[in-house]
Amino acid sequence: ILYASDFAFTVLAGLVQGKAGATYNIGSPEPVELLTLASLITQFFKPVPEILTRVGQVGLERNRLVPNMDLATAEIGFRMTVPLIAALQKTIDWHGLVDFDSNIHFRCALNTDGP
Repeated sequence: ILYASDFAFTVLAGLVQGKAGATYNIGSPEPVELLTLASLITQFFKPVPEILTRVGQVGLERNRLVPNMDLATAEIGFRMTVPLIAALQKTIDWHGLVDFDSNIHFRCALNTDGP
């Protein structure tokens, strides 16, 4: 998860400072398990939505996704300025998502059996 301002800055930096033909990963270097991320997101809602696991496509399960940000850091000056929890809170606040239909479930396609 990367806050929108950090994402936008990194894209613009890549356009201005990036090398022609280079590919830069853009994302948070903070490792987070997907179930943990789902729990972090749902804590901001009342009532707290149920997290449903194993609802994604078979064969696409991931426990976590962490981009390698080394090239973006070295070549275009990537730096994350908004930490994960703050990014989640700011995004939810901006979208006004705190009140929702309690019948909605937070769907998360992941493998909870370990790496």
